[in-house]
Amino acid sequence: ARIRELARPKKPKAAWENYSSRLEWGNQETIWPLSLSALTARPTPRIMSLAKPKKIFDGSLQSRRLFLYSCGRMSEIWQRPTLMDLALPSPRILKLAEPKKYQTAYLKQRPRSSPEWPMPTAALTCEASQRVLELARPKSVHPGFMLNRKVGTHIRDIARMTLTTPRTQLLAQPKIQK
Repeated sequence: ARIRELARPKKPKAAWENYSSRLEWGNQETIWPLSLSALTARPTPRIMSLAKPKKIFDGSLQSRRLFLYSCGRMSEIWQRPTLMDLALPSPRILKLAEPKKYQTAYLKQRPRSSPEWPMPTAALTCEASQRVLELARPKSVHPGFMLNRKVGTHIRDIARMTLTTPRTQLLAQPKIQK
């Protein structure tokens, strides 16, 4: 009985027959009936221009294949050629990778490396208070801390010398995504 009830088409509502176009399967039904003015309204040119999808002006983005990077991956999904890993960078790339050196004129303008502003002489000659000295003292090691304890588990020499089975070696290999 429930299957037959679900298989029957919906009964048309008065709002569909009077004001709107014929309802086809898959059209969404509104929560409440729309008014006549809402059904006969025409959009303004501004609304029509806002409804157009955004154009992609970069030609390289349009020709890029979809799903090259999927599910937030930082690397490509498929495997890279093995020769790509063995390739050496060109001398130009190595030169560009070197950090920039400061010029002598720049270093002459900035003779001090620290601090950024001049320190007053009173700050340089003052005595530190007892509280400041207490805060400057490093934290001591906890009295219950044990240094270099022996490992609780002991691995036998026979277990260290055993060879793995081919099945275990196969399972240890990482998965290669195609």
